[in-house]
Amino acid sequence: MLQKINIPADLKKVPITELSGLCTELKRFILETTDEKGAHIASSLTVTELSVALHYVFNTPIDILIWDVGHQAYVHKVLTGRKNRFFTNRQKGGLSGFNTRSEGEYDPFGVGHSSTSISALGGFAEAAKLTGNKRKHVAVIGDGALTGGMSFEALNHLGALALDMLVVLNDNESAIDPNTGALHEFQSYQDYFESLGWGYSGPFDGENVQDLVNRLTAEKHRTGPRVLHVKTKRKSIESWRKEFGLVSVKLSAQPANYKLYQDVFADKLISLARGNQDILAITPAMLSGSSLNRFQELFPERCFDTGITEQHAVTFAAGLAAAGKRPVVHLYSTFAQRAYDQIIHDVALQKLPVVFAIDRAGLVGADGATHHGAFGLSMLNTIPNLQILAPLNAEELRGMMSYALKQDGPVAIRFPRGGEVVETEVESMITESSFSTLSSGEKTVVVSLGTIGQDVAKVIHEFPNIGHIDLRFLKPWNDAQLKSALEKYQVIVTAENGSMRGGLRDTMAAWLMQNLLGKQLFGLGLPDRFIGQGSTQELAGEVGLSPHRVKEFLSTIK
Repeated sequence: MLQKINIPADLKKVPITELSGLCTELKRFILETTDEKGAHIASSLTVTELSVALHYVFNTPIDILIWDVGHQAYVHKVLTGRKNRFFTNRQKGGLSGFNTRSEGEYDPFGVGHSSTSISALGGFAEAAKLTGNKRKHVAVIGDGALTGGMSFEALNHLGALALDMLVVLNDNESAIDPNTGALHEFQSYQDYFESLGWGYSGPFDGENVQDLVNRLTAEKHRTGPRVLHVKTKRKSIESWRKEFGLVSVKLSAQPANYKLYQDVFADKLISLARGNQDILAITPAMLSGSSLNRFQELFPERCFDTGITEQHAVTFAAGLAAAGKRPVVHLYSTFAQRAYDQIIHDVALQKLPVVFAIDRAGLVGADGATHHGAFGLSMLNTIPNLQILAPLNAEELRGMMSYALKQDGPVAIRFPRGGEVVETEVESMITESSFSTLSSGEKTVVVSLGTIGQDVAKVIHEFPNIGHIDLRFLKPWNDAQLKSALEKYQVIVTAENGSMRGGLRDTMAAWLMQNLLGKQLFGLGLPDRFIGQGSTQELAGEVGLSPHRVKEFLSTIK
């Protein structure tokens, strides 16, 4: 059947009794087409029946369908004209792993971060009301995303408006990690939604496609803000592959002494916490991704998974710090953007000793534009009272953790996804504004910040006349020491795995001008544009940050 279906109009020709078989075909197609390394396959397979039923009942793209986060939308993509390109999913130049308006009219709103769908749907519904448009409006949101503050804000506001909105709650009792919080424990969704002015029906079986078609058909003929609650069961990729008799893809193994930076961070935090009862760990729904699950196993009463609540997590940490504790907040760089006001207003303004571990910095690969940690440096760089550090390697990351937890004010430590071969557990001695001269040159020097310095080091030995400084701190700088280190050079090249606008390059330019130092300045870093998906190696080459491209650049100025 799937061969005959390219758009939802084709789907509507299938008898309802044959939809279950089509769902089986779709699951096999996605499993066979998408490599195991592609993320969010399990989330999408879980809503196969729901995806089919939605497009079977509603008149998309005239009717508006928005998927929260977009991590559940693979079946949706296959059904909406992208089947023959689905093999390019999450590849450079291919389909995005999330929903994006650039892929066509079936994605009316771009997503990638959690808890935005209800707010956006409300905008579409209000616009339709103002123009007299009779289209339908549907959002699909998971129970994990429902913990995000924006979901509550949207439900609270839109529940008081007479808008034609259907929110489908896909409840599989799971986010990336098990759900936390009172709403999950209470599980009275009917009371919750109705108290906010929303009609409620459910829960229903979210894996019975014929029943879903009937339920959605009934909802299509209703109006006003309403919720349809469906229950699904999330399974691992391994379980899905086993169900369809598919061989698991074997990923290339890393050396035994290869350690992720997330593990280095967590191990050092555990070590420090053993000697200081005031050290606490906080993560907004990224417990395993941050490796803080290891911390939680040892210190369950000192580790807090707050759900998808970046803003609350930061202000919660601020309160803990104001009460004398030493909280460490782990944030993916792309999600730290959501807590910008809280970092400024609740932490930095009060100069509270909160440590921010800014993870997944720089290019993150296949998740693409919504997830690259491009703006961490430039975003945080504008905030007074906040020290900003980026380690060259695991040794510096350990040293920076020790340094940060001794400070009287806030400190952000920025490190990327991935890791390195670790030979020892030693740590670098980090003191305020300290930097490290890795090699000395004559006319030109590369000033790097973060692990990009490793890529610089791979090629700079071929240029004995070019020096290399590992800056360590974006701020503060010791003016006298830095002037002394840069005095003999005429050309400075900054290297950063982040946006150069507002980052290290722009900071260095302002510093040189302020100190009346007439140097020629070049920058290696991310350009002033959004960068799509691809492997980190492909993208680094595209923006000039791969070792090969760094070597090419240095060859032009040596």
